[in-house]
Amino acid sequence: MYKHTESKKTLFVCQLTDDFFKAVKYVRSRNGKREVAGLEVEAVSLDDGENVLKEKVARIFKKLNYCRDHVIVSLLCHQATCRYLKIPAQNQQEIEKIAYLQASRYLPYPAHELTVGYQVISADKEGYTDINLIIVHKSIIEKYLELFQELRPKTLTIALSSYGLSNFYRHAVQQIEPGVVMLVDVELPRVELVIISQEKVLFSRSFNIPRANLHWQDLFLDQIKKTQDAYSKEVSSVAPARVILMGHENASVEFQQLLKEKGAMPVEIISCGDKAGMPKALLDSSAYSSHSFASLFGFGLKDIDNSINLLPFDMKEGIKRASGRKDFLRIVFLFLASVIMLAGGVFKMLDNKAAYLRELKGDLNKIANEAKPLAEIEHRLQLLDNESAKKPTGLDVLSELHEILPEKMFLLNFSYEEARQVILRGQSQEINAVSELVRRLGSSETLKKFSVKLEYATKRRTPSGEVIDFEVTCLKTGK
Repeated sequence: MYKHTESKKTLFVCQLTDDFFKAVKYVRSRNGKREVAGLEVEAVSLDDGENVLKEKVARIFKKLNYCRDHVIVSLLCHQATCRYLKIPAQNQQEIEKIAYLQASRYLPYPAHELTVGYQVISADKEGYTDINLIIVHKSIIEKYLELFQELRPKTLTIALSSYGLSNFYRHAVQQIEPGVVMLVDVELPRVELVIISQEKVLFSRSFNIPRANLHWQDLFLDQIKKTQDAYSKEVSSVAPARVILMGHENASVEFQQLLKEKGAMPVEIISCGDKAGMPKALLDSSAYSSHSFASLFGFGLKDIDNSINLLPFDMKEGIKRASGRKDFLRIVFLFLASVIMLAGGVFKMLDNKAAYLRELKGDLNKIANEAKPLAEIEHRLQLLDNESAKKPTGLDVLSELHEILPEKMFLLNFSYEEARQVILRGQSQEINAVSELVRRLGSSETLKKFSVKLEYATKRRTPSGEVIDFEVTCLKTGK
């Protein structure tokens, strides 16, 4: 799968909380590994105003010698909604389409106001895939796009902090461990809980622990139990085998003692600074000791899948196309360099300049002849693509029905013969709703080449009241 941070020489990872803006700079060492090259934290307030916040962010990046480098934003867990889903698809494009369709089921907004990401957990032989779906309102993403607009990074990635914590844990243990583990990132008053298994994020949530509250220990333990209960209900009955604490080290020690006293699960602490290779001067600085950098280190030390990038869909597609063009230009450059080197060798070997020119011309003609079949293949693929675009797929029709189906109406049967006919059978509480469905189908862009006909609409009584059984057919009329 495409890795969105691959081969970047200089990388900035940052996070905006209610009170602070944190940034970590990474550079690649001679052995190819990323190393922490700088770290900055500055107090901010969301009440400062957009321009003031932009100035503070620009000042932090300037301290770290930013020069239009690559940037990853670690999005706080509470700004997103996650759901563990089983979907009937395994192709990446189909998974993305279904993910967008499912998003509006879990947040009270239309699909076009949401942006999504996902991580594939597993796939089975029946063609189903388990995914962890990440849903964020576009307004949140647009604020980050506006914040970094003037900095103009080469690429901007926005990913949920839970995946940074998972990456950091994998980097710290240096191996894939079996079983289920609960990660606890502490940056008081914020605490984030992430449940992972085999490098995959299964469940995550965050909450605040007000230390001024005399019963904060009980609140913390209660939230741990609520997380376990929700995970067991929504994902799996296999409980976490141990707890890993990271983040604010003093608080982590305190929470470790609290969990050990309750005897729930084995508890360990991972020191963020040691595992990230931070310089000791930074590690001991009181300015940073109260903050957690675990998710930032995770995004900086390991590449991430593009599927969890929460940028709007059209922006992610543009990044993919740009990356493809760069790869193509790189291949062309290497090819031309090889031709030039070959030409130089031939030139030294040939005594006659005319013979050298004939040799080079022959090579060029050969390349041109070899390119002709490729051009023909591309032409045929384009014709196939254009032809397939004329015919709506079953997924296109289901997506259209999801948008236009009236309220208080239920589909009981859906039959689709590609490019020939669609048959819908269902129930409605109102005859007007049936008429409205026929009208909407008739004006549908997806079914514009189909004739729509109401076969029957029959009223009958049921124990819960009167219902109308109906059947609507859509027959292909044009070529």
